[in-house]
Amino acid sequence: MLTDMPCEKGLNFRFFDQRTNKQWFKGYWALARIIRRRVYCEEMGLTSQQEFTEMDPTSRHVLIQMGDAPLGYGRWRFETGPAGQGQGQGQQQLQYAMVDRLCVLKEYRQRGFAKSCLERIVHDVSTQTAQMKTAVAAIVVPAPPNTFAHQKLGERGWTPQDVEPTVQLRAEGKDRVGVQSTAISCVLQGDTVDFHGTPYVRMCLFPSTQAVTAGG
Repeated sequence: MLTDMPCEKGLNFRFFDQRTNKQWFKGYWALARIIRRRVYCEEMGLTSQQEFTEMDPTSRHVLIQMGDAPLGYGRWRFETGPAGQGQGQGQQQLQYAMVDRLCVLKEYRQRGFAKSCLERIVHDVSTQTAQMKTAVAAIVVPAPPNTFAHQKLGERGWTPQDVEPTVQLRAEGKDRVGVQSTAISCVLQGDTVDFHGTPYVRMCLFPSTQAVTAGG
């Protein structure tokens, strides 16, 4: 599926994934790879093997464009993590949306394009989960601690994962009958995620107090 979302100032956000027409996907994916190579390989020093991984086929991608000119990129995907701090077998799993690789080419930075893209991604997560009749406990963005991005996310309502007290877990069967709710801590594989040696803080946006368990 390909979604074009127009924005003020000539910006366009083009969402695409494995459901997209193959020819369109090929073209947009080529542009996405160029942007990611410039930012993550040329600027940050990652190899192509480190940058392009098995996460790409399962992700939903978005190109930031000014007219037809690509200037940024982002992606998100469904992931799962343990519900709560408890250990042991049978621990319930939460589904959440992981946003990463959000980037803007150097010459276009400090103009609010990444902020606008993240807003569109949040909207897209909401739209996609509604269409799929599923839900997420949180939308998660890894951010380097004590950076401009980390600060701005906090100002816009994103919460460091370790300080969010509880979310409401909605445990549903596939027939969506017999709902049982339990208050849990939303802890998803630890409070930080390693990005090639750099610890990133998991910043969370909680779109709802109810979330289905993974596979529900």
